[in-house]
Amino acid sequence: MKVVEKRSRTEQVVDTIKESIIKGEFQVGAKLPSEDSLCDALGVSRSTIREAFRVLQTLGYVEIKPGRGAFALEANPRDLAGIYQWFKKSASKLEDFIEVRGVLEILAVRMAVERATDSEITELKNINGFQ
Repeated sequence: MKVVEKRSRTEQVVDTIKESIIKGEFQVGAKLPSEDSLCDALGVSRSTIREAFRVLQTLGYVEIKPGRGAFALEANPRDLAGIYQWFKKSASKLEDFIEVRGVLEILAVRMAVERATDSEITELKNINGFQ
């Protein structure tokens, strides 16, 4: 007997979109459907779609253009199977690191605000277009 593989929703979405790109359902350079459209079509959450897009970008199947969407690349993926496997095995550990990083970033901002000098505040205002 063959062991039944447990696959996350993200992996299933990655495979579905990747297969569509390989089959040519999305032309090279074409914008993929919106996150909302994919959520409805695949029955998954936006976070699952976003995670799948990041994996597909890493694998070389899509290009993510902030504020514009995800676009199909040539169905000629990078040889990143090892990285993909590492991400699958390490997902829970990565979530822990991201959580800790979020807490540390908040602390760093608080400390920067408390320790900022008047000249540093003025410089930041100038950099950001405030006068």
